[in-house]
Amino acid sequence: MKNDGLQHIITGCRNNEWQSQRALYDCFYCYAVVLPYCALEEEARQMLNLFALEGYSHPEIGEMLGISVGAFKSNLWKARADLKQLMVNYLPKKYG
Repeated sequence: MKNDGLQHIITGCRNNEWQSQRALYDCFYCYAVVLPYCALEEEARQMLNLFALEGYSHPEIGEMLGISVGAFKSNLWKARADLKQLMVNYLPKKYG
């Protein structure tokens, strides 16, 4: 998703401009996933990207980042926990 598209979604959500079911879905996706992910620290986003999106193994990522596999697993667990908490905080109370 391009940044200008994300900005359009955020603006539409803030203004309650839901012209279609797709726009409403985009708004929910933005608040439930994108904004919490963007609020993570850079290191946490990097670890989640390498593991969940790019598919590297724990040993590969540990080597890339210059840390032990155990340290990576611990940091990944913390990143996931932080993301989960942020997602709960960003969802409207009736969904969270």
